[in-house]
Amino acid sequence: MVLFGGYSGFSGDDINKMNWILRITGNVYPDIKLSDYFKGRLNIGENVTDAFKNSVMYKLCYYRFWETYTTN
Repeated sequence: MVLFGGYSGFSGDDINKMNWILRITGNVYPDIKLSDYFKGRLNIGENVTDAFKNSVMYKLCYYRFWETYTTN
């Protein structure tokens, strides 16, 4: 289960915790670098990095999200 605040704007979701997941994982697996996933701030639109876009967390949270989310 993944906590995703896309529709509600909940900022405490798992995407916002991803930087800590990567930092902890990087301590065990040095080839995982936070800079590969984030360039400064968390970007989820056009500026998302390839590593983050291909991560399971991103795919679980944003699967077909753009098809259903509309702004008026």
